[in-house]
Amino acid sequence: MLPAHAAVPAGERQVLIDLYNGTAGDGWTTNTGWKTAGTFSAPGTECTWHGVYCDVAGNRVERILMSSNNLAGPLPATLNTLTALTDIGLAINQLTGAIPSLNGLTALEYFSVSSNQLTGSIPSMSGLSVLRTLYVEDNQLSGPIPSLAGLPALESFRVENNQLSGTPPAAPATLQPGGSALCPNLLHTPSPTDAAWNTAQGSTWSSGCTPGYLVSATAGSGGRVGPPQGVQAGLTAAVVLTPDPNYIVDTASSNCGGSLAGATFTTGPVNADCTVSASFRMAPAGNPTPAPTAVPTLGEWALIAMGLLLGGLGVRQVRRPTR
Repeated sequence: MLPAHAAVPAGERQVLIDLYNGTAGDGWTTNTGWKTAGTFSAPGTECTWHGVYCDVAGNRVERILMSSNNLAGPLPATLNTLTALTDIGLAINQLTGAIPSLNGLTALEYFSVSSNQLTGSIPSMSGLSVLRTLYVEDNQLSGPIPSLAGLPALESFRVENNQLSGTPPAAPATLQPGGSALCPNLLHTPSPTDAAWNTAQGSTWSSGCTPGYLVSATAGSGGRVGPPQGVQAGLTAAVVLTPDPNYIVDTASSNCGGSLAGATFTTGPVNADCTVSASFRMAPAGNPTPAPTAVPTLGEWALIAMGLLLGGLGVRQVRRPTR
């Protein structure tokens, strides 16, 4: 039993509260202990909240395990301030947004957010010297796989069924045979260590992958561009350019070719990682971004018809209402 006075630091408590609020905690399948009479339970109770596990003294959060618990929404950006975490198990939920930074989680051994709707890139794993597993399969992650160097304890690495592109980094020698998976993704050979990845996956690692590349985009002030996207080799990518109010698209270009039509830049065939660069400018004075043209209502058409009829009878035509 935990000591009656045990309490996690206020900062760790806040991260837990942010996790609850950000992932619709009131709708979790199980949220026992988190709230009392509609408000968060008193400080000192955190280690009794469903899915939260603390150290023996009861003053540091060590594990958050809530797979298949209907978490829906983004993970808190401050997750990496729980520096005593050893296990994060949040698979089979409806998590969205990016995987937050893992920098500083030097005690982390197990990480699983598989089978969610996470987007963005896999964060750097630099400094995670005791990490044994990193499961992020079955999401919508894009971009290259980051370096796996400096992970001397890594045994299993699963990233299949995402939109990752490029070539895998070198495989750590510590990966166990058959415990990892890289495909399907938009990855291609050769990697620095194809034979090692074949062993780690238990088969030819690239089987099931469709070779592809990363198309990213940058923009100057006055607008924004679409997110990075993996593109199958030889195909094109469409990048949407969105001007801020009172701005218009100025120019767009790419090192993989392409052309601009309206607010969409379509690349040429992509056979290497490439970048679309866009710029925006102020709309001409007195010429703001036009609003959609209004379609006359039934009443307006009736008035128009009436005006034409009366005009034919020699009566002054009824003026068409101003739009």
